Amino acid sequence: MRDFTNHAIRKTISTYMTRTLDIPNDMVTAILNHRLPGPKANENYIQALPVRRMRDALEAWEYIFANCSLAGSKSRIAGGLP
Repeated sequence: MRDFTNHAIRKTISTYMTRTLDIPNDMVTAILNHRLPGPKANENYIQALPVRRMRDALEAWEYIFANCSLAGSKSRIAGGLP
């Protein structure tokens, strides 16, 4: 795992959010703190981030991640495959 980076985690999460959870790309872009698409002038006028929608997206990811983690630990406890 020598080539593992933080960027790999960000890429994995953003790909899963858009492809599997159907979270709009602009939400994932905001979560990753990337520049939102559109005219640069919008940055001067629209200062607020879509915090509620971002929270919903992150809670959806949290649910998936928590269930994967719990499923893995339960199978190890029960003597199943990891």
